Amino acid sequence: MQADRIVEALRRHAFQPGEDVERQYAEQDHLTLFTTERFAYEGERADWSIRDEAWVEDAVRVVRDSSVENFVATYGLLFGREGAVLFLNDVATMQELGRRLGAGLDPVAYAEVLGELYSGHRIDGPVVHPFAATYGFRSGWLIRDVEAFLREYAFVDSSVVSALQVRRVDGVTRIEFCSHNYYLLEFGAAIDIYRWVVTASVGQPASWLREPVAERLMLP
Repeated sequence: MQADRIVEALRRHAFQPGEDVERQYAEQDHLTLFTTERFAYEGERADWSIRDEAWVEDAVRVVRDSSVENFVATYGLLFGREGAVLFLNDVATMQELGRRLGAGLDPVAYAEVLGELYSGHRIDGPVVHPFAATYGFRSGWLIRDVEAFLREYAFVDSSVVSALQVRRVDGVTRIEFCSHNYYLLEFGAAIDIYRWVVTASVGQPASWLREPVAERLMLP
């Protein structure tokens, strides 16, 4: 994982006008830290399963924190073996990535990235900005195992959560799944739960519908 590549990708896609790196800390194999005038950035090798795709060299999650703003923004980067850099917060880029669903891309890997990076209240683009409660929490999660999720969040009505399903019919891939986020309120914390339907025809960009099925469920 090369810090210079991460900085250049963020400079091109995510930095605000006039923003640039002021200090860069020692890089480890899996982690890079740097600061700009307003923000601190922490990039780490992401554990998304999409990193196992043959054409992917590296997958990186970057979190941006500020001592002034009370939230942590999350960015996703994919570095391809042929040199391409995909900024996954860009809606058009994520839709184009969905073309690969008809060419071997694991649908669960695609759903995992959507569930995390497209977890905010607004995902209509052109760029989405998912916010995490703190560095210690992701901005969103794909619900892979419904039973495990309901054990952890026993207060959730089981009828609003369904198991992930993948169907391929007549060249169309259809992915149905649920995801959730976690965020802080003035008094306590809450989660939202979303139900997704993703469709992608062979050779065509993916499209998705996301429906909130439970909002502001307060954690006990």
